[in-house]
Amino acid sequence: MPSLNEALADELVRQGVTRCFGLFGEDVIQLGVQLDKRGVEFIAARHESQAISMADGYARVSGELAVAIVSRGPGITNALTGLANAAKGRNKLVVIAGDCDPGTRGVIYSKWADQKLLFDGAGIPFVTIDSPESAVADVAAIFDRARTGELIVVNLPGEILEATAGDAPSTVELPPGQPGGGEPAAEEISVVADVLGETWAFRRPMILAGRGAARAGAREELERLAERTGAILCTTLMAKGLFDGHPYNVGICGTYSTEPAVELIPQADVVLVFGAILDPLTTVMGSMFPNARVIRFDRDPEQAERGAVPVEMFVEADAKLAAAALADELERRGHQQDGYHDEATRSRIAEFRLEDTIRDQGAPGALDPRFVMIRLNKLLPAERTVVIDNGHHAAFSTAHLDVPGPDAFISPLEFHCVGAATGMAIGAVYARPDRLTTYIVGDCGLLMTFGELETIGRYQLPMLVVVVNDAALGAEVQYLRALGLPDKMGTCPAPSFAAVAEALGFEAWTVETLDDLDRLEGRLDKIERPILIDVPVTCDVRADWVELLMSSGAHGEKEPAIS
Repeated sequence: MPSLNEALADELVRQGVTRCFGLFGEDVIQLGVQLDKRGVEFIAARHESQAISMADGYARVSGELAVAIVSRGPGITNALTGLANAAKGRNKLVVIAGDCDPGTRGVIYSKWADQKLLFDGAGIPFVTIDSPESAVADVAAIFDRARTGELIVVNLPGEILEATAGDAPSTVELPPGQPGGGEPAAEEISVVADVLGETWAFRRPMILAGRGAARAGAREELERLAERTGAILCTTLMAKGLFDGHPYNVGICGTYSTEPAVELIPQADVVLVFGAILDPLTTVMGSMFPNARVIRFDRDPEQAERGAVPVEMFVEADAKLAAAALADELERRGHQQDGYHDEATRSRIAEFRLEDTIRDQGAPGALDPRFVMIRLNKLLPAERTVVIDNGHHAAFSTAHLDVPGPDAFISPLEFHCVGAATGMAIGAVYARPDRLTTYIVGDCGLLMTFGELETIGRYQLPMLVVVVNDAALGAEVQYLRALGLPDKMGTCPAPSFAAVAEALGFEAWTVETLDDLDRLEGRLDKIERPILIDVPVTCDVRADWVELLMSSGAHGEKEPAIS
């Protein structure tokens, strides 16, 4: 019989694994050797958290299962932030992790940590394989579960990895799976159709789609429902771009809403919510649609009790199947309503230009980040993947950069962790090499993950890195100013990112004026190596969400969930 490392490598190849991300330690390095012998590409990170984020970014953009490998003990504690973010995002990941042998835990081995306790505390699904006899079958079962849409960490103690493989059937106890959703109950669809049929009371319907709807591929069904009901269409932040091009699409609902959205959404008298949890940012602390009856469709029944607004009815179902069933039922009944669908609404949406509503507050060497993004949006190719790290700067890139669809937009807000997206941008390059990956990151976020700048240079990844450099912890500066306090504690001057990037193999320069961005014109459809631009920006432009959180007191409360 082969060694378990050999047998596991064979099983990963059988599972279709051709690439994995990670950072090896002595416990998992032999598995890496066996994977390399079988032609599996290994993308080596400089930090375990970013290794997980690389796999996470790959899974988010490709929609396929991704694999990462990390070492035990300190490798796991390093990886926890990336693991927590990926677990909260419910992305398709298998993470193979070493562990200490049971006999050495807490006794003689310095790398020991109670990994079970760590994973439990952070809400990270995991299994521990405790028998080499069934290990290969166990891993196969884990892959099957992860493909349904969740992260699973596979704990492999050293004594198991070094044993001889067996061929026993799987004995592993898998973590609880995600809700199945599926077809909605016919009687519930009938009740919703009855509500929509009360046209004397419900004249202005709205459809709100979240990440669940985007992942279900529900655009066509939701647009058909909108045509039947006269609804305007909008999305949560995480489904950005889902309805782009539709004449009645008002964009993002909530703190990123445009003027037409702010005018039209509160007029809604019935809101049909598909695959979104109605978090405080989407609903502006519950005030976005004050006079509407809210009906939610979601595959997860636990979501029925979540959200910032009361729900009249909850239908457990897949978003795509629910939208199709409701549209079919309304068509069967002959239901057809104009709702919002008129020339005035269509014109208001079509004629609005966000850049016409703001005034440039920048100066050379301290640019207005909004106008940086407006200019950049015109320079980027249409086929792009936009990855936006957390931080104050994210408000401006999110508002002003277009994407071709939700799978081309990554904003890792599940854990609100600065620096989390650096690895995700790397994973995105591998997931969709046909699109230009553009990574927007703040100066502090990049400094926190500086090692992965070297990874980008080492692999000569054809991507654009835009450093929005306010020489500060931008959000903290805004909080301090809003509280009337000195902002000195939030400032932190940075080195020359361009100089460092050049030393690591990038083409790089510092942008002093908006016209300096034009060096990118005509060059981004196909680039051969990474480009970094360091963009000094002013701190005098404040994101709208800062005022919202400060006025509500939410900056000191539990972080809102993101859908």
